Amino acid sequence: MPSNPEVAFGVALLALVGVFFTALIAVWNARKRGELDRQLLEVKANLDKLNALELAKVQAEHSAKLKAIEQGRANQNAAAERRRTADAATLKNILEVLDLDTVIAFLRSHDFGGLYDRESTEPLMRFLELSRRPDAEFLNPDLEQQRESLVETGGRLARLLALKTHPRQGTFSSVVPESMINEKHPPWIDQNAKEINDTATDFVASFEKLVRRARSAHAG
Repeated sequence: MPSNPEVAFGVALLALVGVFFTALIAVWNARKRGELDRQLLEVKANLDKLNALELAKVQAEHSAKLKAIEQGRANQNAAAERRRTADAATLKNILEVLDLDTVIAFLRSHDFGGLYDRESTEPLMRFLELSRRPDAEFLNPDLEQQRESLVETGGRLARLLALKTHPRQGTFSSVVPESMINEKHPPWIDQNAKEINDTATDFVASFEKLVRRARSAHAG
C-alpha cells in the first residue's frame, strides 16, 4: 500500500521533535546535576573549613590547658622548694643550738641523781628562747607539730631543773640540797631525779624524731 508522503513527513518531524526534547531534557538534567555537584562540593568545602577551624580551636584550648597545668606545676614546685629551703634553714638553726655531740649526748646519758653542770644545759635554755621567734617555726605542718612537741618537752625539763635542783659550788647543781649531802636521802630526792631523767630521755627522743622526719621530708 503506497505511503502518504505527508504522513511520513509528519512522523519524521514528531520523531525529530522527540529527540530534540529528549536532548534538551538531558542537557537540563546534566546542568542540574552539575549545579547539584557544585553545591555539594561547596558544602563539603565549607564543612572541611569548619572542621579545620573547630580542630584548631580544640587544639588551641588543649594547648592553653596544658600550659596552665605546666605553669601550675612549676609554681607548686617552686613554692615547695622555697618551703623546703626555709625548713632546712630552721632545722640547721635547731641543730646548731642542740648539738648532737654536746647537749644531746649529755641529756641522753647523764644521771641527774648527782651533780650536773648548769652550763651543760644552757643550750636547752637557748633553744627555748629561740623557739619563741616566728622565724623558728617550720612551714611543713608535720615538722612544726613535732617542733612544738619538742619545745613543750624542753620547757617541762627546764622547769624541773629550775624547781627541783639546787645550786651547789660554782656552776653546778643537784637534786640533793647542800644541807643534805651527808644525810640519808628522802624518797622525794630520788623521785625528783627520776622525773628529770625521764623527761630528759623524752626530750632526746622527741629531738631525734624531729630530725628523722625532717630528713624524710628532705628538709635536712
